[in-house]
Amino acid sequence: MEPSDNKQSPVPEEERGESIEIVDDTSAEIVTEPLPEAEPVSTPPEPAVVEPTVAPVETPSSVPVENPPVVRPAKKHTRRRTLLIVLLALLLVGGGVVLGMYLTNKKAAAPSPKTTVQKQTPETTVTSSTDPELAKFINPTTGEKWYSSPKAISAQGYMKSELASSYTAYPGITIEEQMQQSAPSYQEVGAHNGKTIILVALPAAMDNTADAYLFEKDASGNVAAILKPQARATISDATLSNMKDQLSSAVSTYDTTTHYDSLNVPAELAAGSRETVAVSAEALHIGGKDTIAASDSVKYIDVAKFGGSQLKRIETAFADTKLTNIGYQLRLPIGTVISMTYAPNGTTLEGYTFTNGASTQKKDYDGKTVYDPIAAIARGCSISTAQVTRADGLTLKDLTAVGKAPSGRTVYEPTVTTSGLYKKAYDEYKQMNDTSAKSFEVYQKDHGLLLVENAKKELLVYVRETYSAVGGCAKPVVYLYPTTATTVSVKVGANVTVSDPLYPAEGWRGVWAEPSGKLTYLGQAYDSLFWEGQGYGDYPGITSGTVVKRADAAKTIRRQLTEQGLNAKESNDFMAFWESKIPNKSYVRLTWLGTTQMNTLAPLLVTPKPQTVIRVFLDMDGFDAPIKLPAQKLTKTERKGFTVVEWGGLTPLIRH
Repeated sequence: MEPSDNKQSPVPEEERGESIEIVDDTSAEIVTEPLPEAEPVSTPPEPAVVEPTVAPVETPSSVPVENPPVVRPAKKHTRRRTLLIVLLALLLVGGGVVLGMYLTNKKAAAPSPKTTVQKQTPETTVTSSTDPELAKFINPTTGEKWYSSPKAISAQGYMKSELASSYTAYPGITIEEQMQQSAPSYQEVGAHNGKTIILVALPAAMDNTADAYLFEKDASGNVAAILKPQARATISDATLSNMKDQLSSAVSTYDTTTHYDSLNVPAELAAGSRETVAVSAEALHIGGKDTIAASDSVKYIDVAKFGGSQLKRIETAFADTKLTNIGYQLRLPIGTVISMTYAPNGTTLEGYTFTNGASTQKKDYDGKTVYDPIAAIARGCSISTAQVTRADGLTLKDLTAVGKAPSGRTVYEPTVTTSGLYKKAYDEYKQMNDTSAKSFEVYQKDHGLLLVENAKKELLVYVRETYSAVGGCAKPVVYLYPTTATTVSVKVGANVTVSDPLYPAEGWRGVWAEPSGKLTYLGQAYDSLFWEGQGYGDYPGITSGTVVKRADAAKTIRRQLTEQGLNAKESNDFMAFWESKIPNKSYVRLTWLGTTQMNTLAPLLVTPKPQTVIRVFLDMDGFDAPIKLPAQKLTKTERKGFTVVEWGGLTPLIRH
């Protein structure tokens, strides 16, 4: 239904507890303005299904010390060279990163605009359907019975990763330690035709063909790998071959004909009134362990139940931008989760029309004319569940109609060209394209930024791919400080695309580390290990931070590095790279991801196991006027024993 400017009634936004931190140019003292206390975020209870757990990685505290390798002349990191930004998959296809935009009033300290976000409708339970596929999904006919409480069992040796013969010993990591890092977890999750169904979940952050496998074991102990448990799934011969290659001789049968109706997710599922989520046959699989946790920035909302499966809506809030990422996740009755595609307004401009006659097409890399993709606005450097981004700081009164979507919904853009959203979207596009960027007038004429409602009357923000900005996890640098000189291995839970020294598929193995921090790898000397890439975990929302005048940003960053436990050298290294990347705006927002968040976003597997890990990651953004944001509390970690330190950051100003 087409929205009406006259009939739209904004729903007032509850006052949130906020404070603003402004660092004065001369004193550099932080002044905190107290505001009303924030209301707690309610998180819906999890369903009774027990999710599979991955066996924790335990590594020995020490390994035999070898003679130090012969060192060739030291090789310095090229910190001052322009580093590669990881081009991430667009959120419309389940992952990727486009840098966040902000919504602020033109005047400093002015109250935020009211939102038009409707309240979430109660969860629905679908018990039947006229669609045969959905009916079987809800009420399966294939005879499987899933346990409400899966039973953890000992390792069964179904995977080659459990066999010592699959590994080679390296300096700094033994075969036993490698096996521990790759150890899967086993659970009895159900029964089928007199056989026990066993779920094997592989450790997160490992490059596996599949995150989990299902097996059926009969009374005689014969084991069959159920390689295609979902009848609708399309699995290539190459994928099947790779899956088989992961299995040991303990598996007697490769079964591609046994299917379970209760896992055969239909192509579309209802996600509320006139809303649907989808999963293609090519993308359908049994999923893996849920890595997203409810927090002050992440909210789970139960949407609907389909038999033993639970559809959840995941909202990740960004307090500084007044934007919220939205995605959907389906929890299967075996406890694993899969991401669902949510594209209420399509993924390209095909079928869109603009009142000014603006083209909806572009030339692709091959010179072929295609419809310009539209991407949600989001931030981060990880594979994200977010599919769209909601503007919580705008109403229809702030917008002007400029066209129609294929559904008949009105397409909008900000009425005022100086609006925070408009200005920031264009600024970040221009920063990422240097001298090749088109003028703002052309950007506006082509509708580089557009907003379209969904069925819930939520305003969703999109950018044309032609005018999108991209970013990534830039220059995480790892320092190693063992108590005695020893060999160390480091593996990053990310798709590493740039590194120094070169990052092998199995990680850095055999790094000679000295208590001073001096490292030797393959005969070359380093003071740290550098990587860039896309984290396997989900990027957290922004709910707090420090807002400073740009003139005070550098000294504030340096002070906050010390507050988090970095020493003088580490802080100097950080500033040498990041100081020039501070946004050239009147005010800068500084938010730090700490060790816990980074361990979720991009886990580090270090062997021997360190006693102390300090990981800091800076997310900063620039603003023309100060914004209100709850102050971030930073904590310092005391260094004890073998210590690992890592710093990195996210910014729109890093380019190839």
